[in-house]
Amino acid sequence: MSTNRWEKEIQLADASRTVEEVTEELRDWIAKRRRRGGVVGVSGGIDSAVTLALAARAFGPERVLAVLIPDRDSDPVSVSLGRLLAARLGVDVVEREITPVLTALGAYSARDAAAAEVFPDYHPDRDRIRVEYLPDLNREEAIARFSLTRVSTDGATETRYMPPGPYLRIVAATNLKQRARMSTLYHEAESRNRAVIGTSNRVEIEQGFFVKYGDGGADVFPLEHFYKSQVYELAAELDVPAEIVARPPTTDTYSAEQTQEEFFYGLPVRQTDVMWAAFLKEAPVEQIAAETEMSPMAVKRLHAAFRRRLGPAAYLREAPIAAGTDGGR
Repeated sequence: MSTNRWEKEIQLADASRTVEEVTEELRDWIAKRRRRGGVVGVSGGIDSAVTLALAARAFGPERVLAVLIPDRDSDPVSVSLGRLLAARLGVDVVEREITPVLTALGAYSARDAAAAEVFPDYHPDRDRIRVEYLPDLNREEAIARFSLTRVSTDGATETRYMPPGPYLRIVAATNLKQRARMSTLYHEAESRNRAVIGTSNRVEIEQGFFVKYGDGGADVFPLEHFYKSQVYELAAELDVPAEIVARPPTTDTYSAEQTQEEFFYGLPVRQTDVMWAAFLKEAPVEQIAAETEMSPMAVKRLHAAFRRRLGPAAYLREAPIAAGTDGGR
């Protein structure tokens, strides 16, 4: 994809100035709420790294806590990169293993039972799984199809289409991880009179790539207005370790390795940002296709997927409401 005006749309005008503006807003927000600092869940990924760096600059490293929250499916690299980042920034770090909590909640057993509906010979001691969404944007049929891939200990890989039932059950079970992490973060924050600093970026929030009352549960989101591509620009300004910048964005929730592209977006990070920016500006399909070197059909298919996400995303962002009026009077 060549450079075009949409590429410029997702670039920061001044990364240094942006960092100063965000950190000042964070300081003001914390002061008004009389919190003593912030707590950040750190995954070894780019979003949590930039969030932690912004918090450390805004409040001072001594008022920020990095929380590592692995479970038995987590990549060990996530913890090692999280510790590397915390050491670089000079912030305290704690590790809270949530495997026992998830076991008690039935997260693993529910996921495994659903996986066995797709692969009758599935066994968790032998097979690791991931959910994939890899659409062919140049085909006419609907593209909202999710597949389950299993990777066996002998190296064999198999992918099958998932019916809605197993898909929903696997995602619901996996979402328990995000909610357990959120509960852990609030425990660490409340015990120190601090705020939970969320790590979701603009496209995640607008497209609904987060778990309600999971990673969507936080007090403030410093990256809410930034495309993922802009987060990488902030990372360069904040001197985030190269190992984290180079790591492919991952969900780090499934037992098999899983990128965000495979699970949700279906496109590389920068291309997703470009196409989302063009979609939000309601640019004509033919124009977008010409400027991004995608086929008109691919753009139409992608826009259809975007529109399908808007309703569920709005529900995920919606605050609880009071049913009825005036207490039923």
